[in-house]
Amino acid sequence: MKIKTTILPPSHLSPAMKQFWVELTTEFDFSTEHLHVLRVTAEAFDRIQSARKRIAADGLMLDGRRHPLVGIEAKSTELFLRGIRDLGLEKNANATL
Repeated sequence: MKIKTTILPPSHLSPAMKQFWVELTTEFDFSTEHLHVLRVTAEAFDRIQSARKRIAADGLMLDGRRHPLVGIEAKSTELFLRGIRDLGLEKNANATL
């Protein structure tokens, strides 16, 4: 009988992404490679949230130009969605997040 052990999330992740990590690693068996993809995916989500907060505080425009974090938010969203897809979690993404 295989005993499932919880894989602790990286300490630098937000509380929401730590919970996401624990839920996923409890439910699914991830290879070492997939744990790296999960880490990058969770980091991308945290980066999205951080960029959104700053954009909300500063506004979309800074000094007459688009806020530079808009591009970071967009790229991080792309990376997050790619990670969800690469981990095969698309069907579970709406229920988990």
